[in-house]
Amino acid sequence: MIPMPDAARAHEFGRTTHHDGAAIDNAARRRFHLTSDLLARVLVRATQQAFLEALPSYWLGRAEQLEAVGTSWADAAAANCRRHAWLLAQALPDEVSQEIHAHVTGAAA
Repeated sequence: MIPMPDAARAHEFGRTTHHDGAAIDNAARRRFHLTSDLLARVLVRATQQAFLEALPSYWLGRAEQLEAVGTSWADAAAANCRRHAWLLAQALPDEVSQEIHAHVTGAAA
């Protein structure tokens, strides 16, 4: 069992003592009962999220949410989301598209 500080000191977790990250992760996996079926579903959901975040509309929606907050920090973050959406809406140069395709498929560019 990994020694855990009480909740009042949770903000110090991992800072003041040497810890084995793999042991902490393995303990968490056991608590979450990560089966191969669950891991497969997590992988599918993570892939869906990655594709979602590659769409300009996702970032435009995030910008609208942030603008509704009404703080200067949120407005600056919204502007960054809009810039990101603009970049994603631009066509990638052909050589970049080919490099990405080659990496994803394992084929030579």
